[in-house]
This record gives sequence, structure tokens and C-alpha cells, in this order.
Amino acid sequence: MSSDAEKIAFLRRYLTMKSEIEAAEFTVDYEDNSGGWVPGRSDWDIMAVMKMRPRDTGLWSQNFYKISADEQDLSWGMSLLPREDRWRVESRPQVFVAGDRTATVVVFEPEGIIFERVKSR
Repeated sequence: MSSDAEKIAFLRRYLTMKSEIEAAEFTVDYEDNSGGWVPGRSDWDIMAVMKMRPRDTGLWSQNFYKISADEQDLSWGMSLLPREDRWRVESRPQVFVAGDRTATVVVFEPEGIIFERVKSR
């Protein structure tokens, strides 16, 4: 996928979009556990960075719990950021997690950038 529109359309099938997004970069790690001696549920890990209007970033952390950014390894999101001016982050991130810890949202509000990571249980 080379265009922003293609990437957004693909990602929209797997993540709940809380606002319109302008651009996205992502990786999906998927392991099919249906084969073998004892078949089981498949495991997945979706890691995405999304660009949007700064005022929309707060929508992505609703119903999540704020945690300290100092204790979090955000290298998974940083590694997805393209080396383009529109993706530059300079502000201090705010980090939020879902109650069951299956999802993490990292907000760079001034830049209008969100990192979202969603894992299977």
C-alpha cells in the first residue's frame, strides 16, 4: 500500500476509528494458531501511528486510564514514524491503557499524532 487512503482503508477494518485521520503507518503481527496438535485462538498485535487534527487526539484516549510515560517503551511507535516533517514529534507524550491492558494509546497532541497498539488477550 503506497497511498495514505489505501493505508487508512486497511486499518479501518481492524481498529475503531475515533476520528478522521489524515495518514497512517502500521504493522500487523499475526500468528494463526488453528493448526498443530492443540488448535487455539490466533494471536495478533496491531501497531499503528496515525496523523489527525490535534483537537481530535483526545477522542482516542476516552475510557482509557492514564499512566506514566516515563515507564513505557514507545520504541514500537517511534520505529513506525516516517522520516517526514509531518510526522515529527517533539512534545512529551501522554500514555493511556485500556482496563484489560490489551490496548495502549499514546497521544502527541500538539502534533496531532497518535500511537495505538492493540493485542489479543
